Amino acid sequence: MPSLSWCRYFILASSFGALLICMVFFALAPVYGAPLSYDQSYIAIKQIAPIFIGYVGQAAYYVTRQNGTTGKDKLKEGGFIYILSVGPFLVFTVIMVAIIFAFTVSNNIDSPPDTGMSFARLTDWISILLGLFSASVSVITAWLFGNGESK
Repeated sequence: MPSLSWCRYFILASSFGALLICMVFFALAPVYGAPLSYDQSYIAIKQIAPIFIGYVGQAAYYVTRQNGTTGKDKLKEGGFIYILSVGPFLVFTVIMVAIIFAFTVSNNIDSPPDTGMSFARLTDWISILLGLFSASVSVITAWLFGNGESK
């Protein structure tokens, strides 16, 4: 039977992984000929992303709440601070590269007119990525630079 700490870590790592896989797939699928438009891909991501972002946000809340457990205890418990600090940046970087690639390829000179990702859709994707930050990094940053453990 896995420990509670292992289960928490698994949910957090899986949430980042699922978000990464889904967003990269839906960002690139239209470029590679999947029967999806960018609008359809975005609709799918609008349905999928909030679930996993919510799990990440809950993990950030768990790590930073003050109810008798110190930050040092939580650092020992599965490396949550590390994954919540590094994970969003890794996910953001990989997905942003995929989105920029999709935007560029779908709008190159050889692409059929009106089939590429629009600027409005590009900014929608970026908004979802920024939601990931607001759900995790802002909470962790406030804790680390506010009342978090100093040593």
